[in-house]
Amino acid sequence: MARPKIRVRSKTNGLVTEIAPEALRHFPDYEPIDAAPDAVFVEPALPPAETAETPKTTRRSTAAKTEEE
Repeated sequence: MARPKIRVRSKTNGLVTEIAPEALRHFPDYEPIDAAPDAVFVEPALPPAETAETPKTTRRSTAAKTEEE
């Protein structure tokens, strides 16, 4: 006889799968879909392109400090 399965969604990455209800206690990062219908995984937004890091210069400076400028 086939065991009943429930649909669950991962809280970390939003993947959906079917598992036995007894197995849910072994997977704390999954939640039943029927119990939380409004829980939708939203991927975090990427930072705006304007905040890109400035390129590092290739200029080298000497390690020894001199008094001349």
